[in-house]
Amino acid sequence: MRPEASESRSDSLRFAGDLLQRLHPLCDLLRIALFFWTSHPDHLIKTGPTSLLRPVERLLTAAPRRSPSDTSLAAGIKRALSHNEPAELQPSARSDSILLLQPVSKAASEPLGVLIGAGELSAKAALRALMISIAASIKEHCRTSQLARAHREAVRLMGQALLSSDHAVLLVDSQLNVKLISPAAIKLLDFSPEHLEAGLDAALQLQPRELRWYCDGRLRRGQELVVTTPAKEVRVTADFHPVSLDSKEPLGTLLWIECLVGAPETPPEQTIATGFSGILGESADIVRARRSAFAASKISSNVLIEGPPGTGKGFFARVVHRESNRRDGPFVVIDCAAVAEGSLDAQLFGHVDGPLTSSSVPAAPGALDVAAGGTLFVNEVGMMPGSVQHKLNEAIRTGEFARIGADYPLPLNARIIAASSTNLSEKVQSGEFRGDLYYQLNITRIRLPALRERLGDLPEICLHMCRAISAQQGLEIRGVSPKVLSLFIKYDWPGNLDELRQILKAACISCKKGFIREKHLLSQMRARLESREAAFASDPLADERSRLWESERVLYQRALEITSWNVSQAAKLVGISRASLYRKLSKLRIQRL
Repeated sequence: MRPEASESRSDSLRFAGDLLQRLHPLCDLLRIALFFWTSHPDHLIKTGPTSLLRPVERLLTAAPRRSPSDTSLAAGIKRALSHNEPAELQPSARSDSILLLQPVSKAASEPLGVLIGAGELSAKAALRALMISIAASIKEHCRTSQLARAHREAVRLMGQALLSSDHAVLLVDSQLNVKLISPAAIKLLDFSPEHLEAGLDAALQLQPRELRWYCDGRLRRGQELVVTTPAKEVRVTADFHPVSLDSKEPLGTLLWIECLVGAPETPPEQTIATGFSGILGESADIVRARRSAFAASKISSNVLIEGPPGTGKGFFARVVHRESNRRDGPFVVIDCAAVAEGSLDAQLFGHVDGPLTSSSVPAAPGALDVAAGGTLFVNEVGMMPGSVQHKLNEAIRTGEFARIGADYPLPLNARIIAASSTNLSEKVQSGEFRGDLYYQLNITRIRLPALRERLGDLPEICLHMCRAISAQQGLEIRGVSPKVLSLFIKYDWPGNLDELRQILKAACISCKKGFIREKHLLSQMRARLESREAAFASDPLADERSRLWESERVLYQRALEITSWNVSQAAKLVGISRASLYRKLSKLRIQRL
């Protein structure tokens, strides 16, 4: 038997012995005797009146040495162990006593032994119920002990991995106690042993309800925290990953932390650009977006950010938050596309224990409550269910909200920045989105252009991304070669900045130092770029047509913005018919966001 299996068995037998000894007064009262028998003669646990113990004990000490046909008790024990079935024995037809056999197994149905009860026929029902409860208690103890050992082993293995990690990572349990921390996290957060012993909520100087919301077993990305220690203050962004051994037994929450505003020990080139300087590019569309974001940071009204997927809506929301007078408050993220429709209401508004809520779900604050004094970023607001739209609109209109199941309101003290990858005004017209909520959110509007609309910004963006990736990965990348940049400029970029970032990250890892060349691009990406280049090569005027296409696009889009998207007036402004303008809008893929 393996050492860990032997230890587990010994622990289970100790638990069974202690349990039976605690039941001795009850056995005396009911005039019953209990035995826990295993295949090892040394493990015969008993409790109850002596007059009942002795006759059964004589049979038990003989049973292991006999075949199943020698005694009915031996046969019953063997059947209970092999078939995991209870049995009932009566010494004789005229006897008023009875023997009950109840198999006891470990968590995985592995037999551990047999529980034997002796008593009078009148106590049969009570004896059977007591034995079933005892067997269930021993099985549950085996299960929890096994999980505890698995927890300890998992934590040990994770600890070994974190010791060699260059990332700032922490593992906390459900009570917010720090179970593991990487050396990089200790250095970044300037934690001392006293900080760790106080618990993570005290170490980060956060409200426990706020941190418990982050560590509630759901995956949460990009949450901003301000860590304050006696030595310094650090603004970080953290991803919260729930960790479990299986779907039912949580191990804790893994925090993956990155510095936003560099700590004294963090080199400036390794910090993440967080302000308006991080919004790169000088194209007309991005300049307007930067100006709108700057204006939004100076007021406290709600903001609506619209743009195709991957254009940086979350980054703009964080910039507005960091540059506003709410910068010291929390930045809480709710992604309507990633939350199940039925749970979005509870995550947004929170819930309390009561007749209107499920008793199996503990009370918890919502995102509106946690974001008090700061900013709530509602991503993909266009996917919010209609019932939740109505409640959010009422909360903004009245300045207060109520948790699910509560009969009292709470003040709304969070600025809301909403983002959408779809055209919300069109959804309002089609009835898919509430018009009143749209106007509540659209106080300040920021429109982000697709990457194909700002190809002139590609050199600066590529250089910045290469430097950031190089610093994070410990590489020596100087940029992209002219040939690769030419391929990038001729590509459509359906995934926008996110697609560019992933392509450059893979290329940087492949290149390691110097300039990224064609051979460093993923083969699939290289094929897409080269096919696009071949299309250009077949047309000797491809470059001129591309510049003309971009110029026309800027012209018509600017005309529409000047006329507030009145197509008839915009057509007159540029000197073409209304029908021609509609054809141009379709050809150039211009949409109102």
